[in-house]
Amino acid sequence: MNTVLRYKKSLIIIIGILVLIMTLLFVLAFRNNNQQSSSKSTSNDSNSSAVISLDNNNQTSSGIKLNQPTTPQAITSEAYKNPRTDILYEELFRNSDIYIGQYVRYRGKVIQVLGDSGEWNLRVNITKDPLSTSDYEYWKDTVFIYSYSKERVIEDDIIEFTALMNGVITYKSTFGQDITLPSLTIYEHKLVK
Repeated sequence: MNTVLRYKKSLIIIIGILVLIMTLLFVLAFRNNNQQSSSKSTSNDSNSSAVISLDNNNQTSSGIKLNQPTTPQAITSEAYKNPRTDILYEELFRNSDIYIGQYVRYRGKVIQVLGDSGEWNLRVNITKDPLSTSDYEYWKDTVFIYSYSKERVIEDDIIEFTALMNGVITYKSTFGQDITLPSLTIYEHKLVK
């Protein structure tokens, strides 16, 4: 009888341990699956949250440092006064190296604002859905903007701006996913809505 009792106790302990291990494996698998699906949606969603850190020298954590003209130099130049308006987002992104140093003009919806006055970091969607009847409806195609404008913008503002093309910038999303976007610099903007 003593052996049977020990056998039952051992069996209960083994079953308890197996249930605990199975529960832990299930929790880990579920958590990993959620992180992977969040990362995929983050990389595909132009409105995804992102962490972009710049130090006081305008340098990103990935080492990108901008050597930009001053505001008066930029806005008085002929190139600034006659920016390119014919470059669609796909072209700007695909052939970004071709357009480095050129001025482009866009209208877009602000989706994220970071930084302080005169040194804003913005993410702006620059392509409006052609079926939208209002400026506040769906916009896509995100660009990253270094803004030296003193005027504050907030999320969902619609702005027009002339920008200097810097190429592309890559940074990490909050989930650790690399995000690469066209990088622009603006010195002023016009608040449309």
